[in-house]
Amino acid sequence: MVKCNCGAIGIIRTSGTKRNSGRPFYACLLQGPRSGFISWVDEENQKHESESQNLELEIHNEKLQIQNRDLEIQNEELEIQNQNLKMLLIASWVLLFGIIVYKW
Repeated sequence: MVKCNCGAIGIIRTSGTKRNSGRPFYACLLQGPRSGFISWVDEENQKHESESQNLELEIHNEKLQIQNRDLEIQNEELEIQNQNLKMLLIASWVLLFGIIVYKW
């Protein structure tokens, strides 16, 4: 819904001027088409489409940020597992070396 600066609802009128003949525009319901011009209908549609696209991009960006956080958490978990496996490998080598030395 398009509103005038005075707060009234904008209604669609059709321009009768030579320059913009037949072009639809929003006019103030209270002030009339001349003094209450708000904007051209096509410009408002473009504005709303642009706002809608921006909102979609913001939502997509938030989803990507969530995915990024999830991947960071998974990466941290894998690093912990990697450290644990390294420690287990070292312990097994120490144990193996101890058994070999003890048997000699």
